[in-house]
Amino acid sequence: MSINSYLRCFKCHHNEAMYHCLLLLLLPCIAEIEAKADNKPPQPRIVGGTPCSTKTYPFAVSVRLSEIFAAGNYNHYCGGSLVNSKWVLSAAHCYSEDRNNQLEDYLVVAGISLQSDYKNPKAQRSKVETIVTKGYEGDEHHNDIALLKLKTAMRKTKAVDFSTLPGNNLYPRDLVEINPICTAMGWGIMVPLDPLGFNLVDDISKLYPDNLMCVNLPLIRFYQCKKIFAEKAPDLVITNSQMCTLHHKGEKDACGGDSGGPLVCNNIQQGITSWGLGCALEGYPGVFTRTFQDDRHWPP
Repeated sequence: MSINSYLRCFKCHHNEAMYHCLLLLLLPCIAEIEAKADNKPPQPRIVGGTPCSTKTYPFAVSVRLSEIFAAGNYNHYCGGSLVNSKWVLSAAHCYSEDRNNQLEDYLVVAGISLQSDYKNPKAQRSKVETIVTKGYEGDEHHNDIALLKLKTAMRKTKAVDFSTLPGNNLYPRDLVEINPICTAMGWGIMVPLDPLGFNLVDDISKLYPDNLMCVNLPLIRFYQCKKIFAEKAPDLVITNSQMCTLHHKGEKDACGGDSGGPLVCNNIQQGITSWGLGCALEGYPGVFTRTFQDDRHWPP
């Protein structure tokens, strides 16, 4: 099976726990029967990070998915960032049609650092009214960007605020020179995964954190990222809508469940967590969708 075949298989279903991951690898794409709560986007993408807070990153939100057998319960599904009171920026692959999720299945929660606090009265919650994408191409994750319109407006507080997006004239090569270290954040998998999604953790409770996690990641030049994938995974293409990070020892990265979350460079959200071949593997970059100031305005 080619690398792209594995990625397509992973794209169908995510694994809430390690045994789900192994099942998917042994019996590719048979998990149509799994609960919606287990239908998170997998490989496409904090490993090696530290706990952080929405008081530091008040635009970070959790996009949650309803449990099919437990009405009123929602599990973390993808990350996102609040760009104004009614719109959340996230990754398009989280909401692709092949996931078979409905708008009413999603709940956006802001103002929490702990996942276990999503029902706390201090948390702000909203259902999703509509989801808009912009030229998303699934095979290459080109333009892997989505905007979620909220039914209920979010209010600014110490733990809820709006993301700052960059101007439209900054290219990845310039960004590397200006600020080579950026911060990714999310509630995703905390252990390294190989290209097929395996990990060696012996306790599945260690896979996902309760607390929001942040990790500092070095940016690499666009041509370097293209060269690495051309040599190591020629089936995968890096497009001009993307930018890459790479820790020299492969000990830090975004991972499954972090998809859609922000990549922040010098207090500006320059990217959206998109995908990677495995997680935190030495020599393999993490790939992010680039953001622009006009990403606030393109929804109809």
